[in-house]
Amino acid sequence: MSDSAELIRVRGRVQGVGFRPTVCRLASQLGLPGWVRNDGAGALIALGGDAPLRERFVQALLAQLPPLAEVWDLSREALPVQSIGQAGFQILESVRDGVQLPAAQAVPDVALCEACAAEVLDAGARRYRYPFTNCTQCGPRFSIMLGLPWDRGRTTMAKFALCDECLAEYESHTDRRFHAEPIACPRCGPRLQPLDAAGAIAARLLRGEIVALKGLGGYHLLVDATQQHAVERLRSRKRRAHKPFALMARDLALVERYCLVSARERACLTDPSAPIVLLQAREPLAAAVNPLPGTARVSYGFMLPMTPLHLLALQDMPHPVVCTSGNRSEEPQVIDDIEPLLGIADWFVTHDRPIHNRVDDSVVRVVCDRRRVLRRARGLAPGPLRLPAGFEAVAQREAVWAAGADLKAAVCMSRAYDLVLSQHLGDLDDALSFVQYREQSQRLATLFEHRATRIALDNHPESRAAACARELAAERGLTTHEVAHHHAHFAACLGDNAVPRDGRRRIGLIVDGIGMGDAPAALWGCEVLVGDYRRVVRYGTLVESALLGGDRAAREPWRCLYAQLRAAFGWSELEERFGTLRCVEQLRAKPRALLDQRLTTTRASSGGRLFDAVAAALDIYFEAQSFEAQAAQALEALIDARSLAEAVSEHTAGVGYAMPVHGCAGQRLRQLDARPLWPRLLADLLRDEPPQRVAARFHVAFAAGLAHLCAEVARDAEHAGEELEREVALSGGCMQNAVLHERLQAELEALGFAVWTHGDVPANDGGIAFGQALVVLSQLA
Repeated sequence: MSDSAELIRVRGRVQGVGFRPTVCRLASQLGLPGWVRNDGAGALIALGGDAPLRERFVQALLAQLPPLAEVWDLSREALPVQSIGQAGFQILESVRDGVQLPAAQAVPDVALCEACAAEVLDAGARRYRYPFTNCTQCGPRFSIMLGLPWDRGRTTMAKFALCDECLAEYESHTDRRFHAEPIACPRCGPRLQPLDAAGAIAARLLRGEIVALKGLGGYHLLVDATQQHAVERLRSRKRRAHKPFALMARDLALVERYCLVSARERACLTDPSAPIVLLQAREPLAAAVNPLPGTARVSYGFMLPMTPLHLLALQDMPHPVVCTSGNRSEEPQVIDDIEPLLGIADWFVTHDRPIHNRVDDSVVRVVCDRRRVLRRARGLAPGPLRLPAGFEAVAQREAVWAAGADLKAAVCMSRAYDLVLSQHLGDLDDALSFVQYREQSQRLATLFEHRATRIALDNHPESRAAACARELAAERGLTTHEVAHHHAHFAACLGDNAVPRDGRRRIGLIVDGIGMGDAPAALWGCEVLVGDYRRVVRYGTLVESALLGGDRAAREPWRCLYAQLRAAFGWSELEERFGTLRCVEQLRAKPRALLDQRLTTTRASSGGRLFDAVAAALDIYFEAQSFEAQAAQALEALIDARSLAEAVSEHTAGVGYAMPVHGCAGQRLRQLDARPLWPRLLADLLRDEPPQRVAARFHVAFAAGLAHLCAEVARDAEHAGEELEREVALSGGCMQNAVLHERLQAELEALGFAVWTHGDVPANDGGIAFGQALVVLSQLA
């Protein structure tokens, strides 16, 4: 043994990913004595042997990391050789104490790997058709996790004692199940109920039955996606009127039969996170799967089997299946007690492995050849997000707990080296979702040993998430920090792109529904901000329109249309010029006298409500929409490639729809004006222009107007003495619209701007908590 040794501290994604087995294997190959263990900050490696061999070990480790591992920081210090102990290399039991700033990471659940999939289908294998097969590279992680560091004893697998064969695999550093904490087999692991259920599911689905299947993070409801009556029955029982259903197919070939799949989308489908990927349809399924009206670009959200159970269930299923969350619409996903599903499912497939953390399916979309996370959940959360440069010092002394928003709720916790953004926790309008939000927030704080020093919350006075945050702050005697909604969106996009906290001013373009502005009466929804993580100034906006009926305007698109048309026309002019249009005839029957009295009361600069108005003009969900952005999604889906190309050509020639930018009297504020859009749009409808052309022209005009607004703001900010980077961060729920996003990015880049867009953090309100945490940290620095 050498007379020297060292202690290597590794931070990053190093727990639950096969890191310790890799360390042990490499050290043993080089004949180096020592040990490796998990602790509250990552992994510790004690290494003896000659210095040149230790150097070879470090280089080999960094070059041969397990596929799911990621090293953020590696430090080395001298260690007394006596602390290495006996010869050989060992994996020691994890420790929790001795770490001042806990930084251990909870690894998200990982989809079934190819090796385990082959084993499950191999009639000669010990785990043939075993639905809980896993290894160090796949299987349950966060959903079964009770505590950190990652060890079997801190999971819901602790009650399953390993048989001799599994124990031998677990202890052999040459086996791919070496220290695979959820390791199991038919002799010692969880069991399915009924025992033969996996082989019978396809037969029941083909008969049109609805099957409830216990998955990784909760129950799924399955039904044959080619049987219209079966899908309609699921909609009725689940009380989900129109929102598209997610789909699952047994393999990639079946997905490609029904959808166009690009190389990037294929990579998303086969990623270890196994998300739902939004794809353009090429062959129709049952109309009830995605009942958007008159769409030219029907989209389906597909995922592949993420567990052996799903693989076995669909192995003999020749069709895609609806695979939606096991719940009634808008309620939390069921994880244990099946009673809420008794009136929905015809048959249940359950098992005895407890789910500790409820995790719904993640949703992604590829836009501009980049994966965009729309819902961050199974497979992605609560994976760590790195702190951008410039936050290191403040993150060492302050720990922020951020409450997020009421819609697409999620919480975020800042730590010494990263931020933890929770899984999607639902919409807090639902009472059960609010209970889940509170419970899961506390559970995550306990799991990560997060001791908050500050509380960040939305500045809306009626926010449920903010109310919960204030209660928490009062209980613990902590200071609260209100963060403006659109500032949080801006910061979330900057942080998602690791933009450093360098004090440089940038532009943020935020387009969404409604968020509180800089005063209680100011409702924003389409804003151009100039600033950084710490502070922003509003330089641009969309001309306000009436928010008729308050929150009802978001549910009843005709209200948005009436507000827009009354801003552009007097009623008599509207009747004279366009009175024969169906949308005007429908508005004629509304209580116009009462509505007119409210045109000057509650007003908002909402981009989302403008989409609703245009959709209503095209008679898309004119009266009501049953879920958020339903009308806007249908409007986008109308657009075919030819109509979009024609609209771009018209805009280039200067003959498309126009949305001009002008100043605001008495203010240093630029405004994008939608009013000139309406005479052209209604005239097109009067000429019976195809709706896809109208939709395309609107998207192109809105994107061009927003880009022009950013250019004017940049000019104004520079004249005001701002040292401004020519960079624009795009955020807000409307940025999930692929047509708007692609056109806007093209327009901005043509004007010489670099464009920051969302990737790992949702552009919608699911990213608000992440932005809130960064804003507060920056203000404390």
